[in-house]
Amino acid sequence: MARTIAGLSQREVANALGKGLSTIRNWETDGGAGPKTQDDLIVMCRLYGITTDWYLEGVEPMFRHDAPLSDKLITVIEAVARLNPPQLDALADFIQTLNA
Repeated sequence: MARTIAGLSQREVANALGKGLSTIRNWETDGGAGPKTQDDLIVMCRLYGITTDWYLEGVEPMFRHDAPLSDKLITVIEAVARLNPPQLDALADFIQTLNA
């Protein structure tokens, strides 16, 4: 999810991290190993614009304060900011069903 939000392909991540494409795919599979070294974890999180705390433990904030946001994410944030309270409730319910 974080890679997609960052607007990166698996190949772009593999190239940026000096890893094989199969390594990145393995990191992203359910039950995948994830980065094996602290350095890989830190570089990956910086590349994705997320905090290591969020990646490891789900602790907010998700995004680093210096994270560049993709155009798609900016569009989503702007659209959500225009929603009224009932629309926000409906969106929250929808997101909850996606996470179930």
